[in-house]
Amino acid sequence: MTQARNISWTGHVLRHAPVAGLVLSAATPLAALVPARAAAFLTQSVNCLLAIYLATVTVVLLRRNLRRDIAEENEIQVWRYLLLGALILAVAVLAGQSAALLAPDVYPGGADLGWIVFTVGCVTAGPFFYQGLVRWKRVRTALADPADVLNGVGAWMVVVAIANLLHEPHTADGMLEFWRFEAGYALIAAGVVLLGSVLVIARLSGLGADGRAWLVAAAMAMPLLVAVAPLTLGEGPRSYRAATAQGLILVAVALIGLAAQRPARFSEVRPAMTESTTAGALTVLVAGVLVLIRQALSAEPDHLVTGLSGLAVLGASFRFFTVVRDLAVLARAREEALTDELTGVANRRAMVLAVDHALAQGRPLALLLIDLDRFKIINDRYGHAVGDRLLQDVTASFRRQIPDDGLLARLGGDEFAVLLTGTGAQDAERTADRLVEAGATYRSLDGRPLRVYASVGVARNDVPGMPGVELLRRADVAMYRAKSSGGGVGRYDSALDAAAQEELDLAEDLQWVCSQPSVVAEQIKVFFQPQVRLHDQRVVGAEALARWQHPRHGLLGPSRFIDLVENQGLMGVLTERMLHEAATQWHRWRAQGRELRVSVNLSAGFLAEPRLLEILDDVLRRDIDPAQFVMEITETGFMVDPQLAAGTIRAMAERGFAISIDDYGTGYSSLSYLNDIPATELKIDRTFTQRILRDDRTAAIVAGTGQIAHRLNMRLLVEGVEDEATLAELGELGCDEAQGYLFSPPLSTDAFLAWLERHETALDSAPGTAVPA
Repeated sequence: MTQARNISWTGHVLRHAPVAGLVLSAATPLAALVPARAAAFLTQSVNCLLAIYLATVTVVLLRRNLRRDIAEENEIQVWRYLLLGALILAVAVLAGQSAALLAPDVYPGGADLGWIVFTVGCVTAGPFFYQGLVRWKRVRTALADPADVLNGVGAWMVVVAIANLLHEPHTADGMLEFWRFEAGYALIAAGVVLLGSVLVIARLSGLGADGRAWLVAAAMAMPLLVAVAPLTLGEGPRSYRAATAQGLILVAVALIGLAAQRPARFSEVRPAMTESTTAGALTVLVAGVLVLIRQALSAEPDHLVTGLSGLAVLGASFRFFTVVRDLAVLARAREEALTDELTGVANRRAMVLAVDHALAQGRPLALLLIDLDRFKIINDRYGHAVGDRLLQDVTASFRRQIPDDGLLARLGGDEFAVLLTGTGAQDAERTADRLVEAGATYRSLDGRPLRVYASVGVARNDVPGMPGVELLRRADVAMYRAKSSGGGVGRYDSALDAAAQEELDLAEDLQWVCSQPSVVAEQIKVFFQPQVRLHDQRVVGAEALARWQHPRHGLLGPSRFIDLVENQGLMGVLTERMLHEAATQWHRWRAQGRELRVSVNLSAGFLAEPRLLEILDDVLRRDIDPAQFVMEITETGFMVDPQLAAGTIRAMAERGFAISIDDYGTGYSSLSYLNDIPATELKIDRTFTQRILRDDRTAAIVAGTGQIAHRLNMRLLVEGVEDEATLAELGELGCDEAQGYLFSPPLSTDAFLAWLERHETALDSAPGTAVPA
């Protein structure tokens, strides 16, 4: 409470201090109404009392150290410097007026010395004010210029020199008067520099709407008002006017105190350019040179003026020297910013700028995007040093293959780009063919030659108004088309691009679907395809197959989205949906008196996920018979991580789940897996089924596989059966079960039950007849 009361008290009195100072200043014309000595004594006494009061208040503000809110936090140092300068001003007025009061008639003494002490004190406060303003500029414009102080000192010297030129009759009346005049000039110069600085800072930083800036500007203008008072102190009204001038300085102290108490207006930093400070240095340089020219033409040059102007010109020249140096550094940095450090060619930023510039000119151009094949393998095997030298060799080889007006850039890693304009753009595909053949050979550390090849994508600006980012994207699409086809040159194709964009849209849709459990159940449908025993054509099981009921594209088969599920890391969501829906339908079939197996495909990559066993345990809690659930695993699943896959499969078998080796015969190590995996079923891939009638070797393989399966107590199931002849041949070869479109395509849950009833009815009435869906 006491602290709040103190703050309120200081604020209340500070609000009235400028008014008192202004009234004091306005009383100057009334000097004729009172005796001269009484007027001077009264004004000097009031100034002393006001100076003591303002100095006390300033110390209170400094100790309080301002309110630390968000807007003012970065400005605390600004106001510390400004308040310190105000404190020095108050002390200077007190010292000057005290000297004048103690010995008003002594010469040289009180009045003259008091004026000199006062002006020296005011000039001493100038650096504190200037430092505060410099910090304010740095806070508000983010522009930190080491030459700020040099600019301020140079400007001060020039103004003092000009003041000496405009008023010269002070050198004949003694050293005391000389220094009295010079102190006054210094005070005026400080006021000019400070006022100009605060106005420039307000303009650069957008502080025009901040009342604090205008209060500070008014305070900095006080020394200029002081210049209106005569610099020559004498008896009577002159002493009164000098005291009134010092009262104006006290107004400046009060204005600084008021500004320090006002809340800051929070606003964003407004960045300023380096040219902002260069303009000030240019002004100082021009003014200093003009003064030197004036001195050179004068018959009796003033050495003080010449010295001050010369020093100011040297300081401004140093500022311009630093500008030239900064520009040279900037030019070198810009060149480095547009150049790849390793290869010396243009970098991505330079290529983007060149593409945008060429497109803005409306010139025909072609962009070739190059990716090195097998580079990562070489880099990983031989190290980055070998890889870097290989990239340098490749760059030199590429340079020889492009026209002189073409631009080669390294975009990053092992990716390059070539920009061709004019006639070079017309010959873009020929250039692309040469780049493909421009593989670079480099002797590695062990003496083995390394050779890389390039996949090149070609795109043209064949659409008016095409932006540069679109051209880069098209070249990227064409390059990946080349890589997917095994290397060479890929040309941009809008139809293929649309398909790729559609796949990207599907991936984003899939991410959203899998993040919403209710939407997963709504859009991810589970279809079932029957599995039929060959000797009596009875349905013994069904394979669960995923379908995506997309709101825009309709029903999508697994070929459209399974790879996306795998790549997006969403296989766990899909597998959980498939297993739980399979359990739901198994219970439904069992309630109708049907004992059917249900088979579910497990992704090769998902076999390594611990969550798979957690999902299976959750399914087991639904009171199912795990022996009726067949987990279909491809040989690819074994190859990803054989030991981990085998451990997961054994864990599933221990839980009672049946294991099927899917797509049997398409891998390379099938027999070894048969010995390690506790499988109950082999599933022959459809590629064998389609050739079995016309290829005796295929038929022999299927027959031999059946014998192996039976010797290992496994059943042999064949997929992809589409005609009666193939079905009969499979029976002759010893196959046990089959599935395929001969019996039925995958069906929804309700359609599968309806088909099953028709099939069973047909078998009961005419055994051996396959019933189409």
